[in-house]
Amino acid sequence: MSNDLLFSKNINTFNPNIGAGAFYFTDKFYASASTLNILKTEYFKNSDNMVSSASDEVVFYLTSGHVFDLSQTL
Repeated sequence: MSNDLLFSKNINTFNPNIGAGAFYFTDKFYASASTLNILKTEYFKNSDNMVSSASDEVVFYLTSGHVFDLSQTL
């Protein structure tokens, strides 16, 4: 890694990450919604004739379901 320009400097930065979610349920139904990376963070910006960057994008998750009784014995 000694020849890699991205790792040639010691970068000391603070990159916070926030997520949130909610969950609702009853005896037969459930639903949830959540999100990650609410604060977009970008990494490895380099202007030495080379463009290289990465970022954390906001991600959303939705989940729901229903509980079915397959039989009285299960």
